[in-house]
Amino acid sequence: MKRSSLSFSRLLLAPVLAFSACVPDQTEPTPSAGSLDMSRYVAVGGLYSAGFSNGGVTSLSQRYSYPNMLAYQFSLAQPGISFLQPLVEGTAGTGYLKLQSISALGVPVTEQVPAARTTIRAKYGIANSCGTTDTTYLYSRAQGLSLPNNLSVPGLRLTQIATPGLGLEANAATGAPFNSYFERLLPASDSRSYLQAVSENKATFFTAMVGLEDLLPYALKGGECTQRPTSTSNDLIIANLSVLLDALTANNRPGAVATIPSLKTLPYFQLGAGDKVQNRARTATGNSQIVVYIISSLTNEARPITNDDIVLPAYLELVGQPVTYTNPDGTQETLLYGMDARAPIARAQVLDATEFGRVDPIIGRVNAALKTLTDPKTGKYKVALVDVNQLFINVSGVSGAGGVSGGVNINGVEYSGDPVRGNFFSLDLYSLTPRGNGLVANEFLRQINSYYRANLPLLDVNTLPTTSLPD
Repeated sequence: MKRSSLSFSRLLLAPVLAFSACVPDQTEPTPSAGSLDMSRYVAVGGLYSAGFSNGGVTSLSQRYSYPNMLAYQFSLAQPGISFLQPLVEGTAGTGYLKLQSISALGVPVTEQVPAARTTIRAKYGIANSCGTTDTTYLYSRAQGLSLPNNLSVPGLRLTQIATPGLGLEANAATGAPFNSYFERLLPASDSRSYLQAVSENKATFFTAMVGLEDLLPYALKGGECTQRPTSTSNDLIIANLSVLLDALTANNRPGAVATIPSLKTLPYFQLGAGDKVQNRARTATGNSQIVVYIISSLTNEARPITNDDIVLPAYLELVGQPVTYTNPDGTQETLLYGMDARAPIARAQVLDATEFGRVDPIIGRVNAALKTLTDPKTGKYKVALVDVNQLFINVSGVSGAGGVSGGVNINGVEYSGDPVRGNFFSLDLYSLTPRGNGLVANEFLRQINSYYRANLPLLDVNTLPTTSLPD
């Protein structure tokens, strides 16, 4: 894996062109960081901070990560700073999704582009909770001894930040806690925990957005085949949030910490909301009395769908398809899948209300804790708070959550939760496009400017690409 020596005088051409128009046409004072020292800016986080997009990480998606955009804006106020990112090898990086078409239901139909050969160093088969095997890939490691400025790791769990050996290859074969994205940041045989790596990085300024990936994998799998969140693990998420912030703010280090998005704001969980599935079924059949059925995760029996149940995007096209059902007497008949209690939508294809209730309220707890911990008057941590969750609410137009119906308009360009056409979400329906990352970066810049009395220019997000897919 290459390390990008992204001193900003030597940024690759595409990011330079994108950023060259980042300052809107307006008369502003000279860019200033106020009293902040941005010479060693370090980003901490998960998939959103790491540049994960379209289901994977490529060198191009990393260059359009919001921390990289922030670093460039910081350099306008303090020229000469550098921001080291651990770029993945090859154009395809760890692999990504490529758009083929859009279904009649508005779901992107994608093709999986495999990882670049130069990216994969090794692979291990690890047993999962389904009784089958997952393949864990080890990606080419960075050269050199120093850790990058962007310490963001896809799949980073707050419950694992203090785990020794989280990036140790030996753990990949034994089933111990292991994160291959963290492993690629470390020298070989390095057993440091993520918390140790963060503590030793000597940042002068930091940003952090953490906590979502303790919960997101469970939801993406429809509540199946992954460890279920418990009250113990949820309490550890909240406790370790403070542990991480203690390390980041040591010696009164300034920074900015962000809330995390509610699952309700992500297209992955909006497209198959129960009422939408029910209404589509009635429209398709012309029968206003049709009821869609799912299998309850509580009783393992069929029940009518509610709006709090979510059919996963990959299975929406199956609803209403003819299936053969064998009656107790041996006779067979054709039923419409999901539209008969005898042919309910399978458990693994639905995140039902019970399963959703195990994860989204914890996101609310994380965000509430962040607001308390960073309260300007009573909070423990004197850092800027960036309400990224509110940005996602506004873009997605989540009703009843203080959102802006139908998305937001930036200088005539619409940003919404609409897959592909909404400019904000990538093809995996939960990570972001370059423009989406630009909007997140601007939220950070606004709060940094306000809290620290700086004057860091905002990005002109409309000049950024709508996708980070390789050519």
